[in-house]
Amino acid sequence: MTDWTTNSTTTDLAAWLAAANDIAVLTHARPDGDAIGSTVAITRALNKATNTKRARIYYTGGMPRWADDIIQDTPHTVIDGGALPDSFNPDRILIVDTGSWSQLDTLGDLVKGHADKTAIVDHHLSGDAEIADRRLLATTAAAACEPIAELCQLVLGLDTPSALPTSIARPLYLGLATDTGFFKYSNAKPSTLRLAASLMEAGVDHAALQGTIEQNEAPARLRVVAKALNTLELLDRDRIAIMTLTTDDIYAAKAGPSDTGGLANYPLSIGTVRVAATITQVETADNTPAAKISMRSKPGPNMVDVNQVAQTLGGGGHANAAGAKLTCSVEEAKSKLIKALTQ
Repeated sequence: MTDWTTNSTTTDLAAWLAAANDIAVLTHARPDGDAIGSTVAITRALNKATNTKRARIYYTGGMPRWADDIIQDTPHTVIDGGALPDSFNPDRILIVDTGSWSQLDTLGDLVKGHADKTAIVDHHLSGDAEIADRRLLATTAAAACEPIAELCQLVLGLDTPSALPTSIARPLYLGLATDTGFFKYSNAKPSTLRLAASLMEAGVDHAALQGTIEQNEAPARLRVVAKALNTLELLDRDRIAIMTLTTDDIYAAKAGPSDTGGLANYPLSIGTVRVAATITQVETADNTPAAKISMRSKPGPNMVDVNQVAQTLGGGGHANAAGAKLTCSVEEAKSKLIKALTQ
């Protein structure tokens, strides 16, 4: 098995992409701010460099309600219901913000058998290296948008991120902001803030962007939050917080998959809680039971490395943010998670 290690640089990848006339850009299912920000930024940079539409993004899963505001007219396809494109034969495939078969979901079928023309740019601590022959793994970066920002500069021949067009700087800033909780989380390092400042110098209106992302929820989002909080359980002397959401809960709230992200952050406001998790029932085409686990932990003394916990459940992520998808009921997933957290 190929090790999850870096074997490429942004300079290598910029040259590799420059030779392509047809580039597919992929990311994980149910894309978040970093996934959408990084895919939109690099796609715009690649197309701007040649004044063509040679790069196109492929998304799957529920899209955030603010996605259209960020993506706008960037060439993209949203694959709904698992129906893959009839024709898909790009010169290059670039996967960003994931390197995991399970996270790619149905998009994985597009890249199987094409490792020789696939590259990964990611910042997660684990993944399936056999997906791509070329890998740039910035595991200390707060967001995939950090290495993607450098790649955008190289593609466009620019010396600094502050010289990037605002249309590219804005989605990059989105990725940085959302993956750091708008710069509240411990993964926001000095280099992250310096890049954010440079992107603001490139014309990003950070207040307007925060309004679009953080202050634009539908009522269904708050109803889902209420449903989840109503199931809150505190375990291990109130150090572990677990919430659950069933499809019935989501339907009752008149919500969708895009309304259920980030819920695990809420219990972290409790002083004693060191790790919080949300277990969400997932619908499958064949009605096979499935559950998605999302975990968050606090940094500092006695930190729980949720990436290690997630790996025992077949998932992965970061030390303070990770997840896994299990083929079992929510209650079974809860039992397995509690065992993994307390053993």
